[in-house]
Amino acid sequence: TQWTVDVSDNNYAYFADLTVTGNTIYTADDNTVMALNASDGDTRWTYDTVTDDGDRYVGGDVYGGMAYASGTLYFGDSSGNVTALNATDGTSEWIREFDLRWGGFYSPLTVVNGTVYAMEGSENTIYALDKDTGNTEWSYSSSSYLSGEPVVSDGQLYAAGYGELVALGEQDDPPTAEAG
Repeated sequence: TQWTVDVSDNNYAYFADLTVTGNTIYTADDNTVMALNASDGDTRWTYDTVTDDGDRYVGGDVYGGMAYASGTLYFGDSSGNVTALNATDGTSEWIREFDLRWGGFYSPLTVVNGTVYAMEGSENTIYALDKDTGNTEWSYSSSSYLSGEPVVSDGQLYAAGYGELVALGEQDDPPTAEAG
């Protein structure tokens, strides 16, 4: 073993999938996103996704993996927020709060051509967000529960749901499912 490191005091911690770029490993333990040095496991920075705004707690646990693009780390949380962090120092670039009836973002995000794709399963919606601002470019509501990571290939966005596979044009506005 080259190295091991304890990253949680919680015996029931659930770690998000790892994202590795260069010499940095990004992951999350419940509501803490962290960047670790891949050479020795030292913590570079941590970011707490739950904050107290005076009236309520804002944010939630990170269960899905994170996406990395152009120096920014993107992830969704169980409270329905999508967050962009500076990957070098862990500072927040933007947080997009969604007013969801229940649920949150439990699947990994995908970033392609300046757009962050986030799937919210309980309300069956795919959101396309501007990677620099978090503003919604478009959204698509499916007829089934969406899960897994959205995939973009050859200008098509693919998403899987229970009993349904959805194919959308990458930059449809608004998107429409293709008959097949």
